[in-house]
Amino acid sequence: MPLPQKVVEQLGREPPRTPGWSGKLLMFSGTIFFVVLSVYLGLAFGYTPYLKAQIAKINKDIDQFGQQVSSGDQLKLVNFYSQLGNIKSLLASQIIGLRAFDWIEKNTQVNSYIKNLTVNFTVGQMSYNVSTITMDDALQQVSWLENKPEIEKLGIGGISSSGSEWQFSVQLSLDRNYFSRSHRLDKNATTTK
Repeated sequence: MPLPQKVVEQLGREPPRTPGWSGKLLMFSGTIFFVVLSVYLGLAFGYTPYLKAQIAKINKDIDQFGQQVSSGDQLKLVNFYSQLGNIKSLLASQIIGLRAFDWIEKNTQVNSYIKNLTVNFTVGQMSYNVSTITMDDALQQVSWLENKPEIEKLGIGGISSSGSEWQFSVQLSLDRNYFSRSHRLDKNATTTK
C-alpha cells in the first residue's frame, strides 16, 4: 500500500527549526538598542532644546533685572559684597587663633598649667611656661610634646622647683602650614584631661 501524498510531502521537507538562544539574544539586543536609541533621540531632540530655552529665559530675566537696578545701587551692592569679604577674612584669621588654643588644650597633660603664652602665627612658633605639681607630671608633659608629629623644633628650658610646683619653659615650632590648614581633629592624640 503506497503512502498518501500528504505524508510523502511532509517527509520530503526539512524539519522545522525551533529558535535557539541566538535568536533570543538577537531579539533582546535589538530591543535594548531601540530603547537606548529612543531615549537618546528623546534627550537630543526634546529635552536639550527645552533646557536651552529655559537658560535663554533665565538669561533674559537676569538682563532685565540688571537694567532695573541703577548703577548707584550696583555700586552699593559691590561695596557691601566687598565688606562681607573683608569680614569673612577677619573671621578666618580669628579661627587661626582658636586653633592655637585648641592645640594647647589637646597637648597639655593633667596637673600641667600654662602661663605666658606667646604665638607667632606666620612662622608657627609658640612659647610658654608650664607649671606642674610633681616632677613626674613635668616629665610626662615633656615626653608628650616630644612625640607630636606636627612639632618641627622643641626646646625645653631648665626645670626648676619653687615650693610645691615644678616649672619649665617650652619653645616650639609647628609645621609652617599648621595654622593655615583647615581644622581637623587629631584622632591619634588622646588627652588625659
